[in-house]
Amino acid sequence: ASINSSYRPNAQNVHGAVVTPARRSNHMVGCGIDCNLIDTNGRMWESEEMEVFCPGSKKYNPKAMGEILVFLNLIRRSKALRYGGDFHTPDPIHYDNSINVSNPKRWDEIYAEINTPKP
Repeated sequence: ASINSSYRPNAQNVHGAVVTPARRSNHMVGCGIDCNLIDTNGRMWESEEMEVFCPGSKKYNPKAMGEILVFLNLIRRSKALRYGGDFHTPDPIHYDNSINVSNPKRWDEIYAEINTPKP
């Protein structure tokens, strides 16, 4: 994978971002990552190409196949991870652990810990 973005303080916008950051983005607590995937042939799958795997995208192709789809389906079956391509507003290069939804209290604790000035 080629990492585009991971931890972002206070939902900072990333130059060239496809999606506006959420108010409680998992990037803000180090639990989200944006990356382009690279298949075994060395092809880098960037945001636009990944849209074929996103049901909410106009470019969605339910017949798309291959190792990228296998990887995405592993994430989709996970109880701990989620793929941003499945969001209401698809974010085809985003992956996270859904802590902002599954455990918002813990998200708040991590956010406070990261953003509390150290003596």
